[in-house]
Amino acid sequence: GCTPTFPLTQEWADDYRAAAEQMNCANVRSSRLLALPSGLQTHGGGKLFEPTGPEADIIIGWVNAVP
Repeated sequence: GCTPTFPLTQEWADDYRAAAEQMNCANVRSSRLLALPSGLQTHGGGKLFEPTGPEADIIIGWVNAVP
């Protein structure tokens, strides 16, 4: 489990937890958080952005961020 260290509304906390469950901090590029929307793995939602695009860079930076 991942518990944020800052106050969030319940909705934001639920969203944070759901995103955190899709992360692989040891190998960000294999995280479902990146692999699914970038089309590296197929899913019902389709491709939302390029795996090397600015959106992917934001996700990679967020996952790699030091608290």
